[in-house]
Amino acid sequence: MHYFERSIIIKCHQEEAFLFHTDVKNLLKISPKHLDISVKRCDPIGVGQEVHLIVKHFKLIPTEMHMKFVDFEYPSLLTDTQLKGPFKSMIQKRVFEDIGDGYTRMTDYFQYELPLGVLGLCAHVLFVESMIKSMFIFRQNSTKKLLESN
Repeated sequence: MHYFERSIIIKCHQEEAFLFHTDVKNLLKISPKHLDISVKRCDPIGVGQEVHLIVKHFKLIPTEMHMKFVDFEYPSLLTDTQLKGPFKSMIQKRVFEDIGDGYTRMTDYFQYELPLGVLGLCAHVLFVESMIKSMFIFRQNSTKKLLESN
């Protein structure tokens, strides 16, 4: 099992940051350009919400991702888990903390396991770990930029 954690401070209210991440259209705005993401289906927001995405890395091979929100605690916690997709298992948790004066700390916790045993471990070391890290940095910085420009 692999684990990634990163926080960022955003000049916006906790509720605004939380709601931004409940709108699947915003995922398209904050994802790196080499990830061509389209929404296949999306249930109404809330616990139990399922989201079906098609993700093409570098506009090539499409991968289906089927996610389900298992925690939806307004305005502080969102957790989704992969039901189908490229990971053997995956849980993503976003925690939103009001730190005062109109600022919010947003922390991403990402826990995942790759398929294919030893091959998956090699892929993790060679490129997956750095791809995940750069994707979350990009997403957090994009979220900050969009929310602070409002």
